[in-house]
Amino acid sequence: LGCGNGFGLMALQALKSHSILYGIDVSEAALTRAAQAVGNDPRIRLMRLDLSQLHSYEAIEILMNAHDGSPRVLICFEVVEHLDDFKALAAFVSRQVQRGVQAFLSVPNDAFWGTQNHFHKCMFGEDSLLEFAQLFESAPKIYKQYPIQGSTILPHNTSELEEDDVVGRLLPKFLGRSHLLST
Repeated sequence: LGCGNGFGLMALQALKSHSILYGIDVSEAALTRAAQAVGNDPRIRLMRLDLSQLHSYEAIEILMNAHDGSPRVLICFEVVEHLDDFKALAAFVSRQVQRGVQAFLSVPNDAFWGTQNHFHKCMFGEDSLLEFAQLFESAPKIYKQYPIQGSTILPHNTSELEEDDVVGRLLPKFLGRSHLLST
């Protein structure tokens, strides 16, 4: 949901699975760029839908139900903050999760950066993320993402390391976080 320029679709496309991928966005320009990015792949279907409109969720639900029995995943990265009202999105995701769909949503930590993005209808920080998480019928898992300039390569066996220890050594006083919800 909110495929933008198709970056996420390209990553999923590279997995070479037989899954059908739907890219949904409100912006026709973004969908055009996504179409260019993914090429002529019959597994990828792009649709213009407005997530601020309830009928859009009905259309998405029809698509999701058409693939009952198949593993289904909803991905909605960096979209929630663009919606005036995200209760419909939370209700839709909750319904899908009850039907066995795995869902991943992310929001930026605008409060950490201290600047207002004029495209964002709301600002998220850790407290507002927790409030957002309460809109879901089942308690989502919350993950934190640490912005690190450049690439960070961690040892192969990272299970021996505590996440905060790694970040603490890399960014001693810079712990702004983006947030990811997983249901």
